[in-house]
Amino acid sequence: MGLCGGSKHQKRAARAEAAKAKTDVGDGQPCPLGKCHLRVTVARADTGEGVQNVTVQAKGPTSASKTTAADTGLADFGVVDPGQYTITVKLGATEAKKYQAPAAVSLTIAKGDTKAKRIELAPLVKLRFVLVDKAGSGLAAVEWKLDKPAKNGKTAADGLIEVDDAWDCDDDRQLHIKLPAPAAPPAPPAPAPAPAVVPPPYPPSIDPAQFADEAPGALVPEVEVDWKLSVADLADGDNDDGVKARLNNLGFTVDGKARTTVSIKTYQRIYLNLDAGSGTPADILADIKTRHDKSP
Repeated sequence: MGLCGGSKHQKRAARAEAAKAKTDVGDGQPCPLGKCHLRVTVARADTGEGVQNVTVQAKGPTSASKTTAADTGLADFGVVDPGQYTITVKLGATEAKKYQAPAAVSLTIAKGDTKAKRIELAPLVKLRFVLVDKAGSGLAAVEWKLDKPAKNGKTAADGLIEVDDAWDCDDDRQLHIKLPAPAAPPAPPAPAPAPAVVPPPYPPSIDPAQFADEAPGALVPEVEVDWKLSVADLADGDNDDGVKARLNNLGFTVDGKARTTVSIKTYQRIYLNLDAGSGTPADILADIKTRHDKSP
């Protein structure tokens, strides 16, 4: 689970709510001259910041296209005729790589009203997971499936899973992994036949193999795994909290000081080839920040 703090997310959410409230001011306010006005604001769903240079189309009694303004993300259609409208946001090639395209919005403008509509764009999050074996080598061609929305594929040669997806920080997902079944162990060699003895010995010798217990059932390896995924702000990497957050994301246990120390020593043994590691967060700071934060 990649859950590493949330103060930044809370601040972003507060800014987004404030921006939304500001946008909605004036919605439905009557015009003293009896004319209709339409204003559409396109903003990021996470921060509330306006998105500029996006085309907004209004289809209805007065059809038109406007480009959102810098900083505010406002597309001001000015005076329009009353009636039913369909508002569509058209993302360009650059914006389509950053945001999920929103659905069209229908609204009604009454005679003499001002309509202020806010459309939020959910940013696409680049999800990167690397599946490794106990030696730290990537697992290639492993089947994976992500829910909400459903996406699937196979890991790359280095074990990488990479997905661009719209993801709210309060929304958990599930990743299903199907590992290839391990190769069956080789059959034990047949015992060599005992040499014939003439005459046979008396009393006859005892063969322990004839009195062995019944063989246990074959162990079935666990090849399918489900992981709960959470996304949140990661703690600063230049302190102990940042080290523990990254250890957690790499699959190490950081529940309590003692376990964290053991995890750091294990990290030092696996990745730094230190059989007698210190177990101190500062001693792996530079390595784990690079290993965790850089693209695989």
